[in-house]
Amino acid sequence: QIMDQYPRSQSAAVAQYYVGNAYRELHNWDKAIDAYKAFIKRYPKHSLLPTVSVSLGYVYLQKTQYPEAISIFQTAVDQKSPLSAQAAFEVARAYELSNAPSTALTKYESVKKDYPGSPWAQEAAARLNQSKDQKEKGDNPGGLSSQ
Repeated sequence: QIMDQYPRSQSAAVAQYYVGNAYRELHNWDKAIDAYKAFIKRYPKHSLLPTVSVSLGYVYLQKTQYPEAISIFQTAVDQKSPLSAQAAFEVARAYELSNAPSTALTKYESVKKDYPGSPWAQEAAARLNQSKDQKEKGDNPGGLSSQ
């Protein structure tokens, strides 16, 4: 109702975001995608845009739609927000999940370099160490396992 009666209000934008979250919590991925995309279209300059972009990326991961996840996470990186490091890590993880280990390793290296000191850089370093260990043991010649 708020979105219909006051579509340009701050409350409408927040309501649109919560609609997407509600559908995501219900595992109704398609409706969550629709709600998040509607937010992005209606509120392209809103302060919640990076949060919505990351949320949309996670829904695409749930649906194993890796190219879409990579694209929207990269958009979140480019938005230069406090969520950029997380989004960059998720770009790498989406490449890993899509069985593109060499690209994933490159992206994990970028997270370490571009966001030093962040928890996401630490997680990227752990993934890189895991890859190195797997290569040394011969468990996985590509270095990363699909998870």
